[in-house]
This record gives sequence, C-alpha cells and structure tokens, in this order.
Amino acid sequence: GKLDIRGGDIFTLKNSVVVKDTDNFYNYYNYFAGAAVNGNVLSAHVIEATTVNAKSDASLSVLDSGFRIVAGYEYQWFSASENITYHPCHQASAGLEYGLKQWNIEWSNRYSSSVYTDVKSGKKLSRSVVGLVGVQMRLVGGLFSYLRVENIYNNRYYLLEGYPKAGITVLAGVGILF
Repeated sequence: GKLDIRGGDIFTLKNSVVVKDTDNFYNYYNYFAGAAVNGNVLSAHVIEATTVNAKSDASLSVLDSGFRIVAGYEYQWFSASENITYHPCHQASAGLEYGLKQWNIEWSNRYSSSVYTDVKSGKKLSRSVVGLVGVQMRLVGGLFSYLRVENIYNNRYYLLEGYPKAGITVLAGVGILF
C-alpha cells in the first residue's frame, strides 16, 4: 500500500509497504572463476523468498530560502532458505538541497546496515555511511548539465543498486526534461 501526504510546496511525506511472495527472487553468490578471471565474480541464482519492504521519504522546504531538508528510511525483511545477499535490512538517508533559478546543489548521506556476502555462512560486509554531492545547472528550457560525486568519504565499499562497489564515483552529463 501507499500513502502520500503533501503540504503544498512546503512538506511531503511518502510511505509505502510492499509484501511479495515469489519463486523468482535473484540472490547473489561469489563465483570463483579460476584462471579465466582474477578475483571474485558475483553470479545469481533464483530462489523462493518472501520479502517485506517498508519505505518512508520526507522533505521540508525552509521558508522561501530555496533550501530543502530531505530524509528517508527503508526496512527490508526476507524469509528464504538461505541468506539474502547484498540487501541491507536498514537504510536511512538525510540531506540538504538548495535550488536557485538555474542551479540545484545537493549534499546527502545514506546509512546502510551490514549485508550478507555469502548465501550459507554468516559472512557480512560491515555497515557504512556513504555521502554524495551534486550540482545541476539548467541551460536552456528543459536542457540541463550535471556533476555528481558519490562515496565522497571513500568508504571501502558502498551498495549501488544492490551491488557492492568500491571507490569514489564521478558522474557528469547533459539531460533533457520533457
């Protein structure tokens, strides 16, 4: 189910809870490819799992200053025959956004609880806090350019779409809004 509350342009609160019982859940395990590939490679296999995902996001505009305070929390619960890998049970985020006529600036942080790295053992990657900064400039009409730096604290790893990723990532580009 979903519940969205909006207080004009000042306040938003979005909540959702999704329960799934599936026989098509992709779980990841370390595949040691031997001589063909150096290091660990992730591979996926399909399992039966029941998942519960509860998510809440909020934002608050600070008067007419252009500042927005954003925060979120996500809880995931899994029931399966093996450990569910690379999915934290808890994630929390907080950040500041500042918008002008042509510019948007963002700074945010996301906490992720520890994650299993093996389907059978209790081996885990430790919890982490990942920061990001971003700048977006509106050029003409719906055309904009952006620069975003992820993992600004250079944690040993962070999760990107459910996959562990190391190092600082810099993204830049041009986009069009229709």
